Amino acid sequence: AQGPVPAVPIARFGVGRGCIMFGDPYHDDNLICNAASTGLSGCPEKGNHRQVHPKQVCQSTHDLHTNGRGYSNWVMTTVMAGSGKKVKMRTARQRDTRWIADQRNCRWQMENLAIHTADGVPSLVAWAVFMSNNHKSSDYRRIAAELATWYQMKPVILAFIFEGVLGEYFERSMYYHCRKGALGNRPGFRMLDIHDILLDYSAPWWQKAYDNPEDSAFKVVFKYLQDNFDDEEEIKVKKQQILQGIKAGYEAHVKHTRYLLSCPIILIILRRSREGPALLKAVLAVLYERADSDGDGDLKRAIRSGYGEYRYQRRGETRPPEERKWYDLLKDRDEGRDLVYWWKRFGLLDNTTIWAELKRLSKEKPGTRKEGILPFKKEYPVIFEFLEYTFGGMMSNTRMVEQLHGMLRWYLQDNQSIEYTDMVHGYRMRQGHDMQEERRDAKNSTAAYAAGGNGNKRRKTDASKTKADACMQSRQLLASCAKYKGKVRGATGVSKIKQRGFSRKDKKIAEEKMQMH
Repeated sequence: AQGPVPAVPIARFGVGRGCIMFGDPYHDDNLICNAASTGLSGCPEKGNHRQVHPKQVCQSTHDLHTNGRGYSNWVMTTVMAGSGKKVKMRTARQRDTRWIADQRNCRWQMENLAIHTADGVPSLVAWAVFMSNNHKSSDYRRIAAELATWYQMKPVILAFIFEGVLGEYFERSMYYHCRKGALGNRPGFRMLDIHDILLDYSAPWWQKAYDNPEDSAFKVVFKYLQDNFDDEEEIKVKKQQILQGIKAGYEAHVKHTRYLLSCPIILIILRRSREGPALLKAVLAVLYERADSDGDGDLKRAIRSGYGEYRYQRRGETRPPEERKWYDLLKDRDEGRDLVYWWKRFGLLDNTTIWAELKRLSKEKPGTRKEGILPFKKEYPVIFEFLEYTFGGMMSNTRMVEQLHGMLRWYLQDNQSIEYTDMVHGYRMRQGHDMQEERRDAKNSTAAYAAGGNGNKRRKTDASKTKADACMQSRQLLASCAKYKGKVRGATGVSKIKQRGFSRKDKKIAEEKMQMH
């Protein structure tokens, strides 16, 4: 969080405006899983498609299968004949930026490897051997021969199991971010319970994996290591790699979730039954210490009269461990300064209405109240109203932004500027869409009239297949060209386009045009 911006005038409670720094928990889990995966297996070498790497195995399997899906499925059916089992080939293109794609891909291949043919051969191995002997392409025969070897390598299977564990973690986290909360039907606006997934699932999950990895979700990885590797030196090396991957994921988790435990986002934890009272006591202690060191008499008097100090300065008094962890987190110079700023900014300094509930919350025993937003709303309506007013409208993840990013990525080309892509996007979403709707409505009304209907029922029809549709589209384009002609008469020349310089690529293109002229 940042403090007041000098250029912005004072807005509320004698404190200038500030901005709340918040990341994307949904996106962070992808970064965490990628960090753990890279910590175990390293990054694949670009351009080397014959390297022994679990991600290259997934990509080669995808290439071989998608080259001819029908033939690939027929081969799998052929090699599984007589076993009474059916194997479904599922692959995905290997890409780190595609969330959970690699983890799901590894899990699919592990499921298929667990199914054996009538001769006791793993299905994917038999499938790859058949491909290596019978595929018409020499390149794909080579890929299939490599896959037949890779799928029998124990380090590859070990990495697949590791990726599968990461996928199970990511699946539950993604399920949380994709469903609605207790207060609304919008999955992207869950700020008031954003700490539930952190404190109840992801943080304990990674903490246990870091402290006791062989008793965590990764125990299946260690079990495979002990049951299938014989060389003690190799076991030692692979165990070190597994621990390195877990450590990388843990450190990435700590790094990418730190903003959830910084001011003012951390104040949302006040609504939790187990952590809220202890956090409030630590907050009041830090506020009093900051007020004492800064000479802020108003803040010190407010804490003494309305809340409580919780300083533990008497002989024999020590701060309880459940308060100590929050106190140590907030007593940092920057966090303490931000805490004082946001406490005043939110009007909690002079709001006597909320004092009574904060005092009652600070004396509540942890865990006595039922966990959840609705029980907290019923017990502390004023504090809840403050939290909802402050954080209720914030987006808890960027699913909406990612969807727009995905739409843009489909149309973006390397030889085109961002501005040109935006104009194409704008045309398809506004003018092009309206013209297509006009043609579709005309076609639907004509079809309904010919069938004796009233033409009111919406039908899914293609608006540009017949000659009549093409003629109507031509008339629409001519009409739009007439409007465009009047606007383009005053267009700027190449020299003025260079001065505008929308982007670096546009400037480079403009410079090349200037040289041509």
